[in-house]
Amino acid sequence: GIPNDLIQKEYDLGIELSYYQQKRFRESNRAEPRDSLLAQYNDKIFHLRQDREDLIRQFETTYPDYYRLKYDARVADVPSIQQQLQEDQTLIEYFIGDDNLYVFLITPEDYRIEKIEKDFSLQALIEGLRQGVTAYHQSGHKSEANYDERNDQFIENAHCLYELLIQPLGPLSKELLIVPDGVLGHLPFEILLRETPEEAHRFTTHPYLIKEHTIGYNFSATLWQLMRQKTYYSDGLLSMAPSFPATSSRHKQETGQRKLGPLLHNSAEVKAVQKLFGGRKLNGAEATLGQFQHYAPAYKFLHLATHAQLEDRDINYSFLAFTPATDSSVSDKLFIRDLYNLRLTCDMVVLSACETGVGEWQSGEGIISLARGFAYAGAKSIVTSLWSANDHSTAQIMEYFYAHLKDGLSKKEALRQAKLQFLSSQKDPLNTHPFYWATFIPIGDLETAVGVANYASTSWLWCLLLMTCCFLLGWLPAQLKRK
Repeated sequence: GIPNDLIQKEYDLGIELSYYQQKRFRESNRAEPRDSLLAQYNDKIFHLRQDREDLIRQFETTYPDYYRLKYDARVADVPSIQQQLQEDQTLIEYFIGDDNLYVFLITPEDYRIEKIEKDFSLQALIEGLRQGVTAYHQSGHKSEANYDERNDQFIENAHCLYELLIQPLGPLSKELLIVPDGVLGHLPFEILLRETPEEAHRFTTHPYLIKEHTIGYNFSATLWQLMRQKTYYSDGLLSMAPSFPATSSRHKQETGQRKLGPLLHNSAEVKAVQKLFGGRKLNGAEATLGQFQHYAPAYKFLHLATHAQLEDRDINYSFLAFTPATDSSVSDKLFIRDLYNLRLTCDMVVLSACETGVGEWQSGEGIISLARGFAYAGAKSIVTSLWSANDHSTAQIMEYFYAHLKDGLSKKEALRQAKLQFLSSQKDPLNTHPFYWATFIPIGDLETAVGVANYASTSWLWCLLLMTCCFLLGWLPAQLKRK
């Protein structure tokens, strides 16, 4: 019931605030920042924030339903979570305390808390696992000794983390919905090892957690509930594959962003996705930020096969990249901060890019990342990445993922089966290393993607309707003639 002019005012304030925050960020990162401009930007930002707070207070007083939906920060309780869990699901939420690690386990019938003494460095273990998975593949130093060393590092940390994080919880259900805390948000639980493998380089036979459990992730139990409750009536799939020719990559800007090289397989990736589900495909020169902003709000599913970059100095300026525009004054980057002003009605966003799920941990908020930005913009679920993805393996996994979605599997199970299929289909054993398949994780409402999974069943309904019409067209004239 909120008037359109107030919705527009809220939107305009968000856009203007983002504009001046970006100008302040760029100015502060110049070699010699101009103090007068920074003061001007800070003053403008201060007053815009005051105006926005005044508007939010107006919402709270005059339009309480809208305020509750968008700004109320009430936390979900255990009974309401239990009502939404399915029979074979367990929600596992971790909390990292000073001396102990607390684990909250909720099933439809039970609720318990496990306390794990924190006599270990969780940060060191997770960093060790991530280095063991990624360091060799992302470095210029590729020797057999380095490969073995990093693989041993991965195995040691993956098994140790299993013993610390999963084993103390006892028998678990088939489906696990994990809410990580702090550094745990950078951990793909699927690759934890139940035991140390006998053959370190036979990656397909490793006892990964993914072989026993279907795993989904969430920012919090409350956000999981809110994302499940969203209902959209949009339809169709928008897939985009920007191009980044080496000759036209922009040089390092004052923001410190590195050059973005060509992606060799993203075009084939979106072609395979479109072959499965149709929709609109924007490729190469068409895949600009302007086109995304124009089309994205109308589609139920978004697939973005592109570059992403993490900005350490200010996480809100991490971005997804689109095809550079011919006009250098037109932006080709979608920043996290811009996502806060985007209105999406999509069931799922697939971020087929690097490091879209990692970012800065903020107490009470979780990890601020591109994935979190899309959730704020309205997405019910996001498939995101935890490290720089391999272009070729990503294309294969995404094709498998959409094929399993079309077969009617839930989003989390479709991604699980895509990873297992990738593991079993590789001719080169080295390509089965977790670096190639474990980076992508699903977040949010991860049940069946209605509209995608029902694609085949919808076709059958149309066929049934057509057959019924044909029968009536043949039967009615005969009845009338008989009379």
